Amino acid sequence: MPIVVRDDTRILGALRAYFTLPQRTGAGVHSSASPPVRGRVTFGLARVKPYPACRCRNVMQTRLRVSRRVAALLLAMAAPCAPRAQAQTSPAIYVVLGVDRDGRSSAKWREMIHDRLSAAEFDSVEALVHPLTPGEEAWVTLIESRQSDWTRQIASLVAPFEPSSPPNAALVVLGNRGGSDAFAADASTIGFDLSELSASYGAAGELKNTDLIDRLFRHVYTHLMQKAWFRAHPWRADTPLQRAIVDIWLEGQGNYYSLSAQWRSNNGVRSELAASALSTLEPRFVARVAALACARTEAEPSLRTGLSSGRFDQKWGALPVALWLEDERARSLDALQTLVRAGPLGIWDLATRHLPEPLARALNEARAQELACDSTGR
Repeated sequence: MPIVVRDDTRILGALRAYFTLPQRTGAGVHSSASPPVRGRVTFGLARVKPYPACRCRNVMQTRLRVSRRVAALLLAMAAPCAPRAQAQTSPAIYVVLGVDRDGRSSAKWREMIHDRLSAAEFDSVEALVHPLTPGEEAWVTLIESRQSDWTRQIASLVAPFEPSSPPNAALVVLGNRGGSDAFAADASTIGFDLSELSASYGAAGELKNTDLIDRLFRHVYTHLMQKAWFRAHPWRADTPLQRAIVDIWLEGQGNYYSLSAQWRSNNGVRSELAASALSTLEPRFVARVAALACARTEAEPSLRTGLSSGRFDQKWGALPVALWLEDERARSLDALQTLVRAGPLGIWDLATRHLPEPLARALNEARAQELACDSTGR
């Protein structure tokens, strides 16, 4: 049974709806006019007789104060007490708004974007009053409509990372400032910036955007699984090249799920679009890796520019890996799992298998060069 929580102040309403509780008015729930307490929300729960089949004794008799971060988790933990609820067969997804009725961002959304912005940028965003536009509302409706389908897709997204486990519940927060189209804020939280979606992809109702939002979800949920994998496999990245290789590993997998049909292979044959992009990006991939091999730290940002940002067809690090994975998955469904199990070092073998011989040789020379560099070379 999908649950959509439209904003922080209505989480209690979602709980009542899920448990078919009688409505109650009075103290205990902040109204939209009440000043919010940063990072916390109060639940005032009615005293009701527990359902006969429910062994969660008096769970609804307690007035609870919990953080916004675990609010959605409370829904998942309480779910077994609902008399007609179906057994949870996969991790849950909950959708909440990061914008209130007055157009101010929620504390959760501000927390999610804080480290993505400079101090000055964050201050301007924090003060911004921007109610949802009709176009942004349409994206909210589209995302909410995909929730059940996304839940069913989780098992296939988790499989390459097994035995790493997904979060019990993923919180999808919909804001409209300071983020990017889709991003992983932490190990269990996904953000969609509605203003970015509208600006980049147009009207949510366009037929192409249902497929697009699904691809963005698969991309960013993969980042949640990567975070779970790194918890089990800590990875050191001490040099500019090592850090770039980690990001290429991360974003290559994510962008694999971002590939639309025009990028996909047909009966094991690369599409014209993929072949054209690789002819441009593979030499750039090798050149950037070689430049990073003994780069000084101060040169690192400029050398990494475009690795996984900017125009999709210009992502010199992420897109080649995504397309190489597409080539390999046409022959073996285990290709993604093979790269996951190898960790970031698997990028070297993957690239060597797919690059033309002169470029593959230059790539391996760059790797050897990085190993030969001492700390003064950076």
